[in-house]
Amino acid sequence: PPQVPQGAALGALVAEHYQDILSFYGHDLGHRIARKHLGWYADAAGVDRALRGLIMVEPDPDVVFGLIEAAFADIPLREVA
Repeated sequence: PPQVPQGAALGALVAEHYQDILSFYGHDLGHRIARKHLGWYADAAGVDRALRGLIMVEPDPDVVFGLIEAAFADIPLREVA
């Protein structure tokens, strides 16, 4: 099976995916579409609920990138059965 990134490497992957979504769909639609993906990543990684909530409602992509970095900095991926 493929190696799943963890911690900061997972954060970089999430940030890249977020950027790709924004680039493809544009800011407004892309941000709405990306929220579900960001939520799934945060849930799987066990990101603090308050930080997850901030990521989900923040409209400024630059702030979202900073929140993603903070959220995934040193969090190991939770085992999913």
